[in-house]
Amino acid sequence: MENTATQATPVFIERAPYEKGFADFFEKNLKERLQKAETDRLELLKEYDHRKTVGYPMYVPVILLAGILFLYADPQFGLFVGIGLGALLYQWIQGPVHKYRSNVKEGIVAELVTFFGELSFSESRKLDTQLLEDSGIVPGFTTYNGGDHLSGNYDGVDMEMCEVELKQKGNKDREYVVFKGEMFHIKLKKTFTGKTIVKKDSGFLGNAFGGIFTKLERVKLEDPKFEKEFEVYGTDQVEARYLLTTAFMERLLTLRDTFDKNGTIQCEFSNDHLFITIATNRDLFEAGPIEESCLDTEDIHIFLSQMESVFQVIEVLKLNKYTGL
Repeated sequence: MENTATQATPVFIERAPYEKGFADFFEKNLKERLQKAETDRLELLKEYDHRKTVGYPMYVPVILLAGILFLYADPQFGLFVGIGLGALLYQWIQGPVHKYRSNVKEGIVAELVTFFGELSFSESRKLDTQLLEDSGIVPGFTTYNGGDHLSGNYDGVDMEMCEVELKQKGNKDREYVVFKGEMFHIKLKKTFTGKTIVKKDSGFLGNAFGGIFTKLERVKLEDPKFEKEFEVYGTDQVEARYLLTTAFMERLLTLRDTFDKNGTIQCEFSNDHLFITIATNRDLFEAGPIEESCLDTEDIHIFLSQMESVFQVIEVLKLNKYTGL
């Protein structure tokens, strides 16, 4: 099985209009990288299997040591030792998996995004914190984790997207996740007179209290389909209706569906930008399990469709004379 996977030749077959030209790009830029990634994966898988064989039995003495310290020395110290050693052991076992994922991001994803032109990928860069805090669609947070950042220029429009996890402190300083998903920042060539927010419809009570807390006016959508799904608030009713065209709202739903049909999408127009969030547990740039071959191109098809949905939002804004793109 492993020899077959190593000798296999990855092939990309274009299936959609927006994939035109990618088969040639794949042959020139990605094919050899995928084959190398597969060879590296098989070596790292061997190391991973070895570490599991050696590492998991070591949890027994770790638990015994922690138990002894807990019962006969200091309970708090016993817990500290048990949790600390357990975490270090787990990190050691998972080391090959982390290296494999990092290799795929650096060797495959960073090259893949160049197909779209002036776009670049960074595993560690984040969106500006102030952007999140000022948006009105992001919950309060105390910890901001971000990465897998894509940025650049598409068809004359500056854009960036990033995977984000936000946490908030609760009782006894314990943190809990308040947002996990994708965020998109699209720079526009127009400064808006007001602020327009599109949020998930939270029912009668949510709508009633939402207007109070946001201190923005409720904007009535003309299309009942979107009115059932979203609630809109803004400081300028006329501007909001210019922005939230049927075409834009349809692209917004398509964007959500390509990332996660069960996800929650929200957006905000203010100053000179459009800011979009999609709450989802799916990782856009993450490699598959180390046990599975990375020669399968299905994930690339999914990624291309997701990027197309982002570009379609930009295209509909370019057609909207009000945005000035």
